[in-house]
Amino acid sequence: QSTYWQTLNAGAVKAGEEENAKIFFTAAPGGGADVNGQIDIMENLINQKVDGILLAASDTESLVPVTEKAVNAGIPVVIVDCGLSTDVYSSFIATDNYNAAAIAAEELAQKINGEGKVAVINYAPGMLTGSQREQGFRDAIGKYSDITLLETQYYDNDVQKALEITQNLLTSTPDLKAIYATNEFGIVGACRALMEKNKKDVPVYGFDFSDDVLPLLEQGYCQGTIVQKPYDMGYLGVKSLIDVINGKEVEKQV
Repeated sequence: QSTYWQTLNAGAVKAGEEENAKIFFTAAPGGGADVNGQIDIMENLINQKVDGILLAASDTESLVPVTEKAVNAGIPVVIVDCGLSTDVYSSFIATDNYNAAAIAAEELAQKINGEGKVAVINYAPGMLTGSQREQGFRDAIGKYSDITLLETQYYDNDVQKALEITQNLLTSTPDLKAIYATNEFGIVGACRALMEKNKKDVPVYGFDFSDDVLPLLEQGYCQGTIVQKPYDMGYLGVKSLIDVINGKEVEKQV
């Protein structure tokens, strides 16, 4: 359902066309938080004896055993977007989430003149990408002694839940200065809550870009977002898999 993953898939499909490879795009029925659903998919792919797997792991730890099982079965795995607590994969292709988040933190801090209360909303606990985006932001904000970061709240990749969290924040913290969201669903939910109150004095910063985020930027509810290159991740991921299958060396980390 996410523009981000559709774009990543488009890159994978393009590389597949160039390499005469068949690409099958699949995801767990419960979305990004459905860890067990993703493990089941991996098990099915191993049983089908696919030639390679491009994986965006929904959990840093839980996907390790089945990924190692795939590699032990002779199926190369390339990781994209989300890190995994193992090194059996052939290549890891992703945004430098920690440093990107630090850039967002600097922009936000300047916007609020280095003082006030800032809310952090993250999409799910246990995902390396999300934790890096949060930690990079928190560490960079830490040098501003007059900025107070509120306790992280999770919206489970659900726009409606992000909206409700933001509504509650606006009620419980009337002097809230800004909001930081770790992906597009958080940005959209937070901004929609602000739109309901026609409130543009609480800027939203975050990660990812989509057709839903664009008007929020244009209208001034979202003041800044980190734009990634998911198309390149999908494209380079498939290219790397083909190289591994053909016995060529690939970069371990891109």
